[in-house]
Formats: sequence, structure tokens, C-alpha cells
Amino acid sequence: MSKPHCYPEAISNLIDTLWQAHKDNAQSAYWVSSVRSQSRSMMPVTPFIFEFFIYNSLYSVDWASSVSKERVVHFPENEDRSEAKNQAALEAYMKTKFRESSLNFWPAFWPLLLLKDLNGEWTIADDNPGVKRFFKKLLELQGATEQGLNSVHPVTKKHWELLKECRFFVYQIRNNIFHGSKRLGDVLDENHKKRIAIYQLFLACLVNAVFRALGRIESTSAYIFPEVDIPMGNGHKLHLSRALIDSTALHVLPAYNSHRLPPSSDN
Repeated sequence: MSKPHCYPEAISNLIDTLWQAHKDNAQSAYWVSSVRSQSRSMMPVTPFIFEFFIYNSLYSVDWASSVSKERVVHFPENEDRSEAKNQAALEAYMKTKFRESSLNFWPAFWPLLLLKDLNGEWTIADDNPGVKRFFKKLLELQGATEQGLNSVHPVTKKHWELLKECRFFVYQIRNNIFHGSKRLGDVLDENHKKRIAIYQLFLACLVNAVFRALGRIESTSAYIFPEVDIPMGNGHKLHLSRALIDSTALHVLPAYNSHRLPPSSDN
């Protein structure tokens, strides 16, 4: 396992703890049971929520100040400091790191290449027009990832805007679940479960990108992505199993890692 470099012990320990939680969540399956009923899967809602706890822990830290002061510095919790501002600050710190080496950015998002039918009927929710826009932007991010992996494309301002739109929508979904806008019946709906599985996969990719910006880069990071069922159209679905993730990573990442990226661009 590679270790984060150039961080004081307290910062490295925090990264280690959150990284381990990130891996554990990806490899876990969550079930509930009672005396009178059979076990029921709580996938993918539970790992989605747990992953957001990890993301929340990452964006609550002022990484630029932490590095300069050589200790963990959290953003203040007050009305003037919103979570949106904290997420933007984390993204700004990531930009500085990927500007130094864009090579580490695109592999974080390679699982998006496995997604199909991202404009199918299941991607539309009558009560939330933002769902359709999210999948439109995710489709664009998927295309950018494929281009980035195949032609060593730099990370541009447009790519960061795509990432911002997708992660802001996922943040809204998290709020809906936390604040009761989504009922249990909603999250058990088959199409909604499919959508949450994709939100979870995107969030895992985003969190992996954060860890890459923090220096936690594995030779293959396949095992940190969750097993999910991917809609393929015409009622078919693909189970994104550990074996498929591993085999795809072995095919995609070595070819990509043989390239060297030009400097990142903000244009």
C-alpha cells in the first residue's frame, strides 16, 4: 500500500483512516432483518450515505491551511461557512494538485466507462427534473473520461464544471434522504434504486479522485469501487462484480499509465 507523502503524522493518520473507511464501504453489503420478516437488502442507499459521510469528512478539512500549518485544520462551523463553500474549497485544492500532475485524475473515473443506457427512461423522475440533467452531465463526463484515458487529455475548466454539477446534484439527493423528502417506498422503487446505484458509483469515483489529489494512489484502485447493478437497456442489467472490476482495471489502467500527460489547462 502506498502512503501519502509530505504530510505530518496527524494529517497522514486522518487520510489513512478515511481511506480505510472508503475501501471498507466499497466491499460491504448492508442488510436488515427482523424476527418476523426475511432479510432485506439496504443496498445501495446505505453505502451511498456512508460514502457521503467520508466525502463530508474530506471537505470539512481546510487542506491548504492544514499543509501550511502542518496540522489538521477544519473549516469553522457557522452560518457564514456553508457545505457548498467547503466542497468548492476542496475542489480548488484538488485543482492545484492535478495541475501538477493530471496523470492521476482520469483513472479515478474509469468505472464510468462501464455504464450504459444513461439516457434510458429509468433516468427520468417526474418529480425531479434535475435527475435527467444529472445523467446528461454524467454522460458528458463519461465521454471526457474515455477521451482522457485514451488520448492523455488534460483536465480543463469544462471538466471541473461537469464534476461540479454532478457532485452538487448528488449532494441534493443526500439532503433529500437526510431531511425526509425521500420516503422508504421511494428508495425501494426499482428505478430509483438503479439511480442511487449510479449516484453511489459516481461518488466513489469522486472520493477516489480526492484521495489521489492527497497522494493516495494505488497501482490498481479497482477494489475501492462498489459492486452495483448497471442498467444496460431493454430491461437488461450488468452486475458490476469484483471480478469484472478487477479485469477491466487490469485492461484499462496499465495502458493509460504508459502515457504522460501534458500540463493541465484551465481554459
